Amino acid sequence: MSRINEFTEAGRVEIKEPDFRPFELLQEGGQGTDAQKRMQDSYEQGRLALQAGDTKKAEKLFKAGLDAAKPLSKEAHLLNNAAGLACENGKDWAEAQKYYREALKCSKALIGNRDGSTIASDLSDIARMDGRQGKLEEADKGFREAERMFEKFDPKDLPVRYRAAFVRSYTEHIHLLYVKGDPEGAAEVSMKGDLLRRLLEQPKAAPKRKKET
Repeated sequence: MSRINEFTEAGRVEIKEPDFRPFELLQEGGQGTDAQKRMQDSYEQGRLALQAGDTKKAEKLFKAGLDAAKPLSKEAHLLNNAAGLACENGKDWAEAQKYYREALKCSKALIGNRDGSTIASDLSDIARMDGRQGKLEEADKGFREAERMFEKFDPKDLPVRYRAAFVRSYTEHIHLLYVKGDPEGAAEVSMKGDLLRRLLEQPKAAPKRKKET
């Protein structure tokens, strides 16, 4: 088995059913615009198609939602990520990466570097697709960039939806380094990932109450 196939097939983290967030419509007088309704319908139907395993149909529906979304909007970010996941589940790595790159553009346009967890998650998705396509050096670089950004945060302060991305980034990066023939690098990332995962498992300390005077 080639090193490329070794990464794309052996030891991969299984892609589970996506944790979809509710699609938030900006409503006026209790009713969304026609474009918002198209996005909502496309998103919900795409979600059901993806859960049923029909990745092509899911991508088509998410793309229809993107056609109704404003460029670089939060809706475009959500739909690009969903379309990327549909392509990834269908093993169309190159197309998935295109959507993930568009999601990253949305993140940077919307929030800059203020919410590093969002950008880090997007970077990790792009790196994962580099790995699937056998671009191991690019994937290594991308994972490191994502992890540097994740590490700016107290892990317990990460939004729940990004904790899975956080753990997955380290897991996939470790496997990639073994495939590259860099066990020392894999051990280094593994130690850091294990430490941060243990921090995630610990309950967050309650804030200290001020003494009454």
